[in-house]
Amino acid sequence: MNTAEALVKLLENEGVDSVFGHPGEQILSFYKALSKSFIKHILTRHEQGAIHAADNYARSSGRYGVAIATAGPGAMNLVMGVATAFKDHVPLLVITGDNDYSSTVDNKFQSFPINNVFKNMTVRSFHPPNGRAAISNFKEALRILKTNPIGPVHINLSKDVLIDEDIGDIDLGVFLNSNINPEWSYIDTNIELAIKKLSYSKKPLIIVGNGVVWGQAIELLHDFVSKHNVPIVTTYPARGVISEEDRLNLGMVGLRGNSLSDYAYLNSDCIIVLGARLSERTIAKSENFEEFSKKIIQVNINEEDLKGKIEELPLGEDKNDIKEFSLNYENDLERTYKALICGIKGYFNKTGFKKAVLGLSGGLDSSVCAALLVSALGKENVYGISMPTKITSQGSKDDAQKLVENLGINFL
Repeated sequence: MNTAEALVKLLENEGVDSVFGHPGEQILSFYKALSKSFIKHILTRHEQGAIHAADNYARSSGRYGVAIATAGPGAMNLVMGVATAFKDHVPLLVITGDNDYSSTVDNKFQSFPINNVFKNMTVRSFHPPNGRAAISNFKEALRILKTNPIGPVHINLSKDVLIDEDIGDIDLGVFLNSNINPEWSYIDTNIELAIKKLSYSKKPLIIVGNGVVWGQAIELLHDFVSKHNVPIVTTYPARGVISEEDRLNLGMVGLRGNSLSDYAYLNSDCIIVLGARLSERTIAKSENFEEFSKKIIQVNINEEDLKGKIEELPLGEDKNDIKEFSLNYENDLERTYKALICGIKGYFNKTGFKKAVLGLSGGLDSSVCAALLVSALGKENVYGISMPTKITSQGSKDDAQKLVENLGINFL
């Protein structure tokens, strides 16, 4: 058994079912071993297609994706996709071929300092000098992807290393499957304070990031928000984790968020952040984030991404008088009303319009619309007009006149 065959066997034992790639000279030994495996290879017409396909496989399956390319130009064609996965914390195993490790020729065919490029956009970038080191590095790469899935891991396999048969007796049964199973640890032992702050909260909100996918917690999240009636907003990568049609999903938050989600974000008294790094685009609407972060409880396996600050409850609170843990938000009618007002204001601010003209019939629909416009814009900026006689009765016109008088709006 050579190194390439051992590495493919490791992938088989991991339960990897699909890999994406585009072959080339320096990686052919790996492909030869792969041809004897049950693992399905999806051939793409360009290496960039392979890395993006592996990325999407990971995002949709909750397992790490695998992409394969050859040396030089093949590896460089992966760069954009690897950078995307790195920025979005998508776990990928990126395998590249290379010229012989023992070669001392600097300007050899398709030679390029691949690891110097990939080390800046991966969690780790390996370049093992021999078969035994390659197997050890490969195991370490798989361990990282399964227990600390915060981005892509790269291994650069030289041509002579892949055919190395001096690998000794190796244990290929390291893992049971390729499902991600992070190693949890408490960075701050303040879970009790977090629960206490939640127990005081009247307007809680959950910001959902893509870490919920890698943590395989989508169903748990859905059950939690449904049981406690807690609204959520999502980051861009987490869209669709809970249906966009679900009444508790207020949509994407931040710079590209909608008015409803941003309103909830700015006015909630306790924000739980699950699997999101809180990028500058997500927190764009909070002017003083240093102060704002005091109401944020953040959960993330990457310590570098933690921005939330849990502080003790304000002095004067009776800490023994903790109400039963309940996360009931404002009732649906009040929340819908506020959302509509916020949406109307957002639309008029966006378009630059200052005044509204509304056809009035005296019916319930026009009455509700008129009342909402008055609340959002002020009565001085709302104008009512009577509907034509051909499509409305005199009684409706009279009702419209009364509505105008009650609301104090202008009547044209």
